[in-house]
Amino acid sequence: MTVMMLSCFKATELIEKRQLTPLGVVDLLRLHMHTMMCDACRMYEKQSKIITTALHSELHMNRSAVHVSDESANTLIEKILTEEK
Repeated sequence: MTVMMLSCFKATELIEKRQLTPLGVVDLLRLHMHTMMCDACRMYEKQSKIITTALHSELHMNRSAVHVSDESANTLIEKILTEEK
């Protein structure tokens, strides 16, 4: 059973990762189990979605003000996803 339990640290990593890329079935299940029991991570997930939505809409509204190429953005996303902590 302890294999299925996540720490809050790992749960928040998966919450953020899920916004960029699909998670595997095991990670989805582990995250779902954790957020069912953890009020703090459930609130973190809601707040993270709100912040991400706001940032995406702000970037799309001010696209001409942001000078980041798609290639640079993809490179940054890959670095975030592959970085080990």
